[in-house]
Amino acid sequence: KHLAKPPAFANVGLSGTDDPGPSVSASPDDSLVSESYSEDRELTQEEEQGVQELLASDQVADAEAFMAGVRRSLDTLETENIHALLHCESEVDSLMAKLDLAVQALDTVDSSLAEYEQLLQPIRRDVVRVTEQEALVRVQNSNSTKLVENLKALVDFTDLPGHMLKAIQATDLSKLDDVQRCTRAVNMA
Repeated sequence: KHLAKPPAFANVGLSGTDDPGPSVSASPDDSLVSESYSEDRELTQEEEQGVQELLASDQVADAEAFMAGVRRSLDTLETENIHALLHCESEVDSLMAKLDLAVQALDTVDSSLAEYEQLLQPIRRDVVRVTEQEALVRVQNSNSTKLVENLKALVDFTDLPGHMLKAIQATDLSKLDDVQRCTRAVNMA
């Protein structure tokens, strides 16, 4: 996925099909040799028929020459595959270097975010404190308004005419007659 060009293995059937063709390259999605090509499996009917056709053809009349040709082909294929793996290894190394750079960049971003978080902590505390103080000021203003309203109502309630106020202030509350006169003056209001 991450390589610019996947390695192409010559004559290796990686496509997952049962086609034993002599020259099959790896497709970009193939990453491992399919289990269907393991050495322990049985030949399919198509493969068996292909082997019988090959043995019946003139190409294998001389077994030793045929085996030498197969060995040469095998050596060539192995060499090509080794070169493909080495080329792939350099691309993997390049990809790993890029991933290392990406991890370093992520670490830098993470570090910057941590510093930013530390810088924001005092501001958060200040915002919380200001919010709490604002709530207290609102409660205080509400209480002050209610107190003023209650005091105004009380003053309006206790506002007595001058002659009644004089009668209340001039009385001696230790005498019963004065207490009764004061009481009458208050009740008339």
